[in-house]
Amino acid sequence: MLWLSEGKLIAQGSAQEVVRRYLNAMVHGVDEAKAESDESPQSRPAAQAAVQWSAVTERNSTEGGGKGKITHVRVLVGAGQSQALVENKRTQVVVEAILEIREPLSEPSFAVGVLNSLNEPVVHFNTQNTGNRLPAFASSQGKLRIRAQFSLPPLRPGDYLMAVGLDNGTVPYHELVHHVYDAAEISVRPTADTSAQSGYVQVEDATVTVEQF
Repeated sequence: MLWLSEGKLIAQGSAQEVVRRYLNAMVHGVDEAKAESDESPQSRPAAQAAVQWSAVTERNSTEGGGKGKITHVRVLVGAGQSQALVENKRTQVVVEAILEIREPLSEPSFAVGVLNSLNEPVVHFNTQNTGNRLPAFASSQGKLRIRAQFSLPPLRPGDYLMAVGLDNGTVPYHELVHHVYDAAEISVRPTADTSAQSGYVQVEDATVTVEQF
């Protein structure tokens, strides 16, 4: 599939990938005006195995990045195992990110979301609504490693994107610092479990830690 705008090639790839990027532009205001490079869709960080640290590049759908930036992300699924394929049952997930702090953040917060194939959020939490208050980040700290562990509820079989975000301030008056809407891919395979949810779930059991990287 191709996405063209005013005669310029904005995106090409699978229908799912191009539709996601289009929706990111329409819904989140992500700037997708950059023309496609010669880099193949398969080389995108989001398509790499979850065991690897995936670098966030201009090929990702991102927003912000001035005061701070999420530079790398990886997802660990299950009992410490790294994989992008999960069964549709409650599963322990760890999301790790490397943060590059450029300006002081007095009230930083970190968020994780899961988006379905229509780019709709089905799972979400942030450090404020789960009681994981983060300390202030100073620009002198350079790079930080943040680790968020939570229970992923049973999801309907299909392909999902993991989104991560760094903000500053208290909701609803927070400032967007850097969001990555396609940080990692997760595929859910069917099992005998019929309790898979299809609506929106606010995670409440997340634990989040931060350390110098």
